[in-house]
Amino acid sequence: LSTSLLGFGSVDTSDTAERTVTVTNNGSAPAAILLPLILGLNQSDFSVNNISSFPDTLQPQETKNITITFSPGALGIRSAQLQILSNAQSSPDIVSLEGTGIAGLVAISLSTTLLDFGTVDTDNFSERTLTVTNTGAQNVTISGALIFPTDNTDFSLLNTSFPVTLQADEVMN
Repeated sequence: LSTSLLGFGSVDTSDTAERTVTVTNNGSAPAAILLPLILGLNQSDFSVNNISSFPDTLQPQETKNITITFSPGALGIRSAQLQILSNAQSSPDIVSLEGTGIAGLVAISLSTTLLDFGTVDTDNFSERTLTVTNTGAQNVTISGALIFPTDNTDFSLLNTSFPVTLQADEVMN
């Protein structure tokens, strides 16, 4: 086996991550790989992508990749084991699987950090648009917006109603 531990790092619960383990037949005779199994406490969070390619026979020095997908079903550390059943003396060969389920990132971006109104004559007005984009993986709720200093009467917000919830990649002007 190319590793005894396959780490997936932190993965959003709405996302997946893939890693590959390589099996090598280091013997002098063909090795029959019967079936890779996922077992353990959080086995439903892991799956073998190319399960239909088993059983398989590896000739001496031949390799085969087994791709595992991690889809965290809950927050926190998630673990299981990949057990590879074969006719090898070491069977079952075991790879520990570990990843951490995290909540999606909440992030917004602004189209600018400076709204330049230029010169505006008294008793006239000028409008500028600020675009807010949800760049995170989860919904974000904007509960309000303020102009500082708060006693400033030269500026005001137009066409705004709060709270506003933006889905991932949604834009608000």
